Amino acid sequence: MQGAQFPGCKWTNWDTGLHTALVARWPGVVPAGKRTDAIVQYVDVLPTLLELAGSPASEGELDGTSFLRVLKGEADTHRTFAYGVHNNIPEGPPYPIRTVTDGAFRYIRNLAPDELYIEKHMMGSGGLVAMERKYWFTWVLDAWKNERTYNLVKRYQSRPAEQFYHTEKDPFEMQNLADHPAYAGRMERLSAELDRWMQSQGDPGATVDTLDAFQAAKKGNAPFGPKL
Repeated sequence: MQGAQFPGCKWTNWDTGLHTALVARWPGVVPAGKRTDAIVQYVDVLPTLLELAGSPASEGELDGTSFLRVLKGEADTHRTFAYGVHNNIPEGPPYPIRTVTDGAFRYIRNLAPDELYIEKHMMGSGGLVAMERKYWFTWVLDAWKNERTYNLVKRYQSRPAEQFYHTEKDPFEMQNLADHPAYAGRMERLSAELDRWMQSQGDPGATVDTLDAFQAAKKGNAPFGPKL
């Protein structure tokens, strides 16, 4: 996960919690000052480095694919979609989240929408946490008298089963369009793509975010789990 340690950033699947810039410098290979909106993921870094080293991976050998043509300025696109996963244990009680974006829109699926989202680092107290992360407590203290603050606290801790955002126009993803009929087709497309990707990764969803699954993963015995 990326993003600052603020509510709605790190430890979430909103764009502010996942999206990060990739900066590359290689005189003579990467054009200076070149910018692109091409979508890449961490799994694409290794195959890119292998191709740069003259030993490209065979097709299907790795999860990712090389974006060398993007680095060289020969292409402005790479992936059609990027995916995100959050399993909350051991950061707090189970709260599994999955997401997919096509760069313009983001679809988020909260797999335990009836539960309360709690993240111990951002919401905890004591030691460095008390000194560095007082912003959450200021929100809570202000929520009783400020409707906007109350809605921010509610948005963070209580989330619907599905969220859909036009990230291109709403970069902080504050307006959930999941129930907006005008976006039903676009949302259905991304939802189907998330289903396809989870199946391809052997990701069963909520059952990954349990104490038993976490302990099994630590021992290297997890029978399932997404690959990023």
